[in-house]
Amino acid sequence: MKYIKKETKKEKKLQKGIEMQIYVTTEVSSEKWVELLDYYRRSDNRGELSYSQFGVLESMVDMKLRPPSEKQAKILYEIYVKAESIGVIA
Repeated sequence: MKYIKKETKKEKKLQKGIEMQIYVTTEVSSEKWVELLDYYRRSDNRGELSYSQFGVLESMVDMKLRPPSEKQAKILYEIYVKAESIGVIA
């Protein structure tokens, strides 16, 4: 029974990771990623992202992440949602 619950949880996590990968590559346009990078490059907004978050965003814009890993997709998704919530993008 524990094994089945563990597998189900693992499958849900995998499914969510795949959904984030699909979302950040198909639902968010490359123009939006450029817009976000430009916003976070400005010195007054630089501190809002960690160094690694900024690196993942920069790599996405430079098309080095095709497709992004699940971990990278999660970071990108979180950046996008945060930016959307504070009105950086519409």
